[in-house]
Amino acid sequence: MNLSKISAEGEHFGADPHEPMRDAVKRFQRSGVRMPFPDEISHELGIDHELSMKRLLLDRIHGFYLEAISRLPTTLLRSRLHRPLLKAGHCYGPFDAVSNILLNTIWYDTMFPTQHEFKVDVVLMENLALVESRCLNGLVASVVSTFPTLTMRGILWYLLKFGSLYGMIKNVGETFPAPILVSPSAYLAAATGACHPHPDALVSFVAELPQEVEVIVMPLLKAKNTLSVDDVEAISKSVSGNHPRIGSVSELEWSKLDSKSISDSCKKFKAHQRYICRRVEAALQEHARRQGDDYELHSICGVNGKIPQDGKYDYFLNRNGYPYSHINAWVTRRDSHRTDAVPILLFIECSNNKDMKGAPFLCCVVSESSEDAGRCFHCERAGTKIVHPSLRSYHGQEKDFEDMACGKHSLTNEELIGFGESRTVFADVVETEPLMYLDIAELRHLADVS
Repeated sequence: MNLSKISAEGEHFGADPHEPMRDAVKRFQRSGVRMPFPDEISHELGIDHELSMKRLLLDRIHGFYLEAISRLPTTLLRSRLHRPLLKAGHCYGPFDAVSNILLNTIWYDTMFPTQHEFKVDVVLMENLALVESRCLNGLVASVVSTFPTLTMRGILWYLLKFGSLYGMIKNVGETFPAPILVSPSAYLAAATGACHPHPDALVSFVAELPQEVEVIVMPLLKAKNTLSVDDVEAISKSVSGNHPRIGSVSELEWSKLDSKSISDSCKKFKAHQRYICRRVEAALQEHARRQGDDYELHSICGVNGKIPQDGKYDYFLNRNGYPYSHINAWVTRRDSHRTDAVPILLFIECSNNKDMKGAPFLCCVVSESSEDAGRCFHCERAGTKIVHPSLRSYHGQEKDFEDMACGKHSLTNEELIGFGESRTVFADVVETEPLMYLDIAELRHLADVS
């Protein structure tokens, strides 16, 4: 996998550099020509280097997942691939991070399919945060397995610097003894650390990856366009080989396990999804009316429906409802007839009211990378990793940060970051897997104890 876009020599900017007030409250300090190993930095500044490095890694991993979502065909992503993506589409493996996510997703769907498909248009942020946090845990576990003498700070640092376990073996192996190649035990440590539902099966698949699979699969995974349904089918056939599918669940068996809690969870999700989709479709129509760009929805991959007026973030001031939403959505141009057209990532700020006339509105293209993204007080406080534009105005961009910089705000920058960390860095602790994504064995257990 490749995390090199966040390197030790790079920078992580959160706001427009032409705005000194916002620049003064960056999440991370600007690095100079060289960012030294954390042990070389004085701890008098009170900086928690491990948390800072985890945030950098998680930001980059989130970018990988956004790109992977855009590469999956719309119909398959919505109907069934959302499940293996969030359960087992991890970023570690034999290739680059995005290719690993795609390969692991399609492999898991092939080997452990479900007949209980349900359509989604929204990939929930909390579900993404959970799999991203687990992936980081898996990466760390694989490095511990390979370099047992490294400290946690060293592990995170080298992951940032070299981008992968492969890179660490190549560059750090001279100092810390390590195998020439990534071993099956390292993959098992990664899968176990990431709470993969079938770690042994994954290790067997990666360890026995035939050369012909790489020949067929790699050109498809390396292409930057969206995979077609035929591409996914070709990858599925390549990775299945002669191994039987072992996870199929019949509708009859599922219905016996469909407890009230599972049913209620699905109903709640569908109601929430309908509301979000109406907001996004209305926003796309409004954008088409104002700008003439006619977009078709691919998927929604980030929502914060609790955006208040500037300076009024307190819940008491919004007890009757929040006025705005911030949303990330992948779209394609409606006039594009190519099935492999590359989706465009949009940032949308829209009113939560049905009628958008006269309300603040913004719909613009952003990059899936967070390196040049703008900051948003409300999204950071909620721990929602929504990519904001760096050169456009939106709620949460200035007022609260200016008050924080002047010491007039009830929160400090460190406290703001702490709120967000509870939903991102510690997502594997505070978030639980949605009932609708549980495997058959997990559902049987629920049925037995209920």
